[in-house]
Amino acid sequence: MFKALHREDDGQDLIEYSLLMAFLALASVGIFMQVGSSEAAVWSGARTTISGAATTASGTSSNTVTPANNTGSGGGRDEHHDGQH
Repeated sequence: MFKALHREDDGQDLIEYSLLMAFLALASVGIFMQVGSSEAAVWSGARTTISGAATTASGTSSNTVTPANNTGSGGGRDEHHDGQH
């Protein structure tokens, strides 16, 4: 009886592949959970940096530098312009 069961291995490949896919799925879930928490930390740091930059920019908006009004004889153009960029 055991010899007959041992010789019949028709579904063995399917079971092995199914177990392999289940293992890969569980490993992937573990990896994605770990990466997800690391990614959340990166985005949190970026959000903090951007918020700090926005706060600093809004606090110094009265000290912005504006370009000088160049309305001299050149009509706003550079007098030494030779047509090349």
